[in-house]
Amino acid sequence: MVLALVHGLGYPSGGAQEVRALAMLADAAIGAGSYPLAAEQCARAVRAVEALRRTASRLGGGEDAEEDKAREADERRDKAKQAQANAETAADHAWRACFALGKSAWSDAPARLEALGQALTLCPPERIQDLLPTWTVLEREVAQDALRGQKDGAAAGLGASVSSRTGAGAAGG
Repeated sequence: MVLALVHGLGYPSGGAQEVRALAMLADAAIGAGSYPLAAEQCARAVRAVEALRRTASRLGGGEDAEEDKAREADERRDKAKQAQANAETAADHAWRACFALGKSAWSDAPARLEALGQALTLCPPERIQDLLPTWTVLEREVAQDALRGQKDGAAAGLGASVSSRTGAGAAGG
């Protein structure tokens, strides 16, 4: 419903304002503890930013002064600059929402790590240092959980083979 309102106000689907609305929805979902919904909104925002960046790249490339008249070349450059500005505005909203999800209290550490990865790919280079400590702590947590799972699985497998041997020995004796 919120996105319908954004579109109803005349903003294009997949544009920077839609990404802003998705980021606000993600923040609200985080605040309400609805982390899977926040992850969905963040993923939609990331896809929209990627599409905006592809559009900006397509508009910015392929200038050929011999084929384009000067005025057409200027218009193309202006459109490319506007598309780039929209993509960067959208990326700013998206990375902040992804970072908030990554820092949240959600118990799904791998999903939080994915959100932090998205934030790292979208944030400006000068902000990476702010995200890396959170990434490092969470990455360590995910790795420790994986090791615990492997140890538990190995212990369960060992227990099953011991009980099957003792069961077979008792039946044969």
